[in-house]
Amino acid sequence: MNKALKVDKILNAWLEYIALDDYSKAAVSPDAAKLRGIELQGNRVFIEQTTFLEIQKNVNTGQSGQQETAWALSFPLIRTQDEDKQKYYLRPLFSLDVTSILKGRYQAEGWNIDDLKLAEAGENLAQFFNLDDEEREQLKIQDGLRHLLNSKFGLDFEETYETWIKVVALPRSYQIKDIKRQPYLFEFQGNGFSKNLKKDLEKIKTSSRYWLKQRHPAYEYLFGEPTQPEEEDTYFGAFPTDPPTTSQLEVLKQAKSQPMTAVQGPPGSGKTTLIVHLIAQQVVKRALRLIETGEDINNLTIVSSTNNKAVDNVIEKLKQEGGERLFYLEGGNKREKIEKFAKNQLKDSLDYLEKGVFEEARLASLAQEITIIKDELSEQQNNYLQLRHQRDDDNQRKPYLLEKLQALKIKLETENTALTQLERRAEELADYAQIPIDCYERIRVRFDTALSRLSEGILPWWKRLWLWFTRSTEKNVLGKLKQACESDILQTLNHPNTSFRLEAPGSRSVLVENLHFVRRALDLARELQTVQSNQIETSENIVILEKESEQYLRELTALNNRLDVVIDDFYTFHKRYHEEHKSLFELSWQFLNQEALRRKENVKQALTLYSNFGVADSRYE
Repeated sequence: MNKALKVDKILNAWLEYIALDDYSKAAVSPDAAKLRGIELQGNRVFIEQTTFLEIQKNVNTGQSGQQETAWALSFPLIRTQDEDKQKYYLRPLFSLDVTSILKGRYQAEGWNIDDLKLAEAGENLAQFFNLDDEEREQLKIQDGLRHLLNSKFGLDFEETYETWIKVVALPRSYQIKDIKRQPYLFEFQGNGFSKNLKKDLEKIKTSSRYWLKQRHPAYEYLFGEPTQPEEEDTYFGAFPTDPPTTSQLEVLKQAKSQPMTAVQGPPGSGKTTLIVHLIAQQVVKRALRLIETGEDINNLTIVSSTNNKAVDNVIEKLKQEGGERLFYLEGGNKREKIEKFAKNQLKDSLDYLEKGVFEEARLASLAQEITIIKDELSEQQNNYLQLRHQRDDDNQRKPYLLEKLQALKIKLETENTALTQLERRAEELADYAQIPIDCYERIRVRFDTALSRLSEGILPWWKRLWLWFTRSTEKNVLGKLKQACESDILQTLNHPNTSFRLEAPGSRSVLVENLHFVRRALDLARELQTVQSNQIETSENIVILEKESEQYLRELTALNNRLDVVIDDFYTFHKRYHEEHKSLFELSWQFLNQEALRRKENVKQALTLYSNFGVADSRYE
C-alpha cells in the first residue's frame, strides 16, 4: 500500500470515529426528527413514500458548503429535558444508519432492520443505564443490533423488533420525560467541535501532497520509526501508591526523554497510576534542579480528557494518596465547577502562603535529605554499572580462557606422552649409563686406525714382503694396538657389567667385531644422554604448563563464580527502590512548599493573577 492510500485510510478511520462519537452523544431536536410515516412490522421498517421522497430530496440536494447530513433510525422514542429545563431533546439509545437507503430507490416492502449498519450505541445508553467505562467499552456493535439487544436487553433471537419495542423495560430517570414505543428517523450533523475537526481532516486529505514527504513532522509521525524506550535510563520520584509495573516503567523512561509519548490501555490497566507517577517525577525534577543549580523550572502538569471520568480518577487518586488539597487544582469547562473547586483551592493556597512561616533550617535539611537519597540511588546505579561492565568483560574473556585451557591441555597431553616415551627409552638404555664414554671413544679411534692399516683378503707375495719389511703385518699392527689400548681396555675390564668388558683383538675379524660393538655402545650411550636431557627439558615444560594451566583455571573459576551471581538489573528499579523514590517525592513536595514560602510574595502575586484570569473572567471558562 502506498503512503497516500494509507493516509486516506487513517483519515477515513478518524472521520468514521468522529461520526460514531457524534452519534453516541446525539441530542436530537424534535424538529429534526421524522415520526409520522415510520412504522415497524416484524423485523422490517416501513417509510411512507411521501416521507421518504421528502427526506431523500434534502439528502441528495444539500446546501452548498454545508456539512453532509447523516440520517439514522432509532427506537423507542425517548424525550429528555436539558438542565435549564427550557428545551426538549430526543436521545437515541442506538443509531442505525439509513443514509444509503434514503439515497436509493423507494421500497414499498420496507427494509430489513438486520441489514442496516449499527452505527453506534454509547453515551445515551450508558447514561440511562448507569454503565461505567468498562461496561460501556464492552458494548459490542460490530455484530449488529440484534446481538447488542440480546446482550443488553435479553432480546430472543427469534423475537421481532416490533415485539421487543412493545415489551422492553426502560429505566425511569429524572432526565427522561416520556417514552413512546415507536420508531423515528433523525438527521444529525454533529457538534461544533466535530464539525471543525472534520473540516480540518478533509483539508489534510486534500493537501497531503504538501506534507507527505520525509522530515515533515506529520510524515514522521505517521511513517517514521518510533523511538524505543531507553533501557539504561532512570528517573527520580514516585507517587505514594503501588510501584510502576514493567510496562509503566517503559512509559516513564520514554516520557523522560521524548517530547510526546502515546499510551493506550483498557480500563484497569494502570493509566491513572502512570499519570500520578509522572506528576511525582516532575515535582522531584523541579526540587533537584533548585538544589543542584538554583534554577527554578516549571513542573506544571495538565491532565485533560474528553472523558470526565478519566480526569476524576486522577483527582481521586491525588485525594486518596496525596492528601493535601494544595497539591492540585481542579478545573473544567463548567463555571459552577470552577467556582466550586478551583476558586476555593486557589484561596486555600493563598491562605497557606499568608499564614505559613518559612523555615530556612527546614529548607536546608530537606535539601540535604533529598541529596542523600539521590546520591545513594546514583551510587547504586554506578555499582550496578561496574558489576555489569565486569560481567561484560568476563563474558568476553571466558571463551579466551576456555580456548587457552584447551590448548594447554593438548600441550600437556603431548608433553606427558613424550615424557612417558622418554622414560621408557631411558629404562631400555639404563645399562649404557655406566659406560666409560671417553675410554670407549679412545678405543674406537685406535680400533678405526688399526683397521685402516690392515689389508683385507689374500695378499700377493711382494705385498706380504713389503708389510714384513715395514713391520706392518697384521701381527705387528694388532700388537701395537694392544700396547696403545692396554690402559683403556684394562679400564673396561673393571666395569661391573661384564657385557661391556673388552679385550685386545687377536685378529682382524675380532677387531672388526669389537669395533662394531664399541660404535654401537657409544651410539646408545649418547642416545641415553640425549634422552635424559630431553627428559629434564620435558619435565620442566610440564611444570611450566601445569602452572600456567592452574593460573588460567583459577582465573576461570573466579570468573565463573562472578557469572553465577545473579545481578539485579538496576534499571528495573521500579519495585526494589520504590520506597526511596516515594521518599524523594514527599521530601521534594515539602521542599517546594518551603521554597514557595521563601518567595511567598512573588507566588501570591502569581496565584492572584491566575485566579483573576482563570476564574473571575467568564471568557476563559
